[in-house]
Amino acid sequence: MRKKALAAAFLFCAVQIAAVSQNFETISRIIESQEITVAQASYLAAQQFGAAEEEADERQSYEALRASGCVSPALEPDERISLKELCALYAKTSRAKGGMMFTLTKKSARYSYREFRAKGYIPSCADPMMSVSGADAIGLLNALAAEQNQNEKTM
Repeated sequence: MRKKALAAAFLFCAVQIAAVSQNFETISRIIESQEITVAQASYLAAQQFGAAEEEADERQSYEALRASGCVSPALEPDERISLKELCALYAKTSRAKGGMMFTLTKKSARYSYREFRAKGYIPSCADPMMSVSGADAIGLLNALAAEQNQNEKTM
C-alpha cells in the first residue's frame, strides 16, 4: 500500500514538473522574441490574469480570449501584434480601469493605448503601430499587475 502511495506521489510530481518546464520554455521563447504574435500576447495575458487554464498553450489561450471577446476577431494568432492592440488585449483581460473615453469605447485599442501612455506604462514617444518585443510585453504586463494589486489593497 505504501509503495502505491509513493508511486502515485512521484507520478504527480513528475507531471507537475513537466507542466512547469513547458511554461518556462514558452516564456523564455516569448522573452527572446523581437516581435511577439497575437497568440503569444494572448498566452501572457491569459496566464497573468487567469483567463485560461494553466496548462493552456499559446493557441488555446488565444482561442479562450477570442471566445470571451478580449481578442479582436480581425487578429490572426500568427500575425505580429501592434502596441495598441496589445494594450487593448491587456486592458480587456485585466479589467483595468481608466478615463471616460476608455470606458465608453469598451477599452478600444486607441483609448487603451492612450490610457496606458497617460499612466506612464509606455513611453510617450512610442508609436501605436510599432511591433512589441517579448520583454516589452512582459514589462507592460507587470505594470498592469502592479496596478491591479494596488487597487485590491485599497479596497
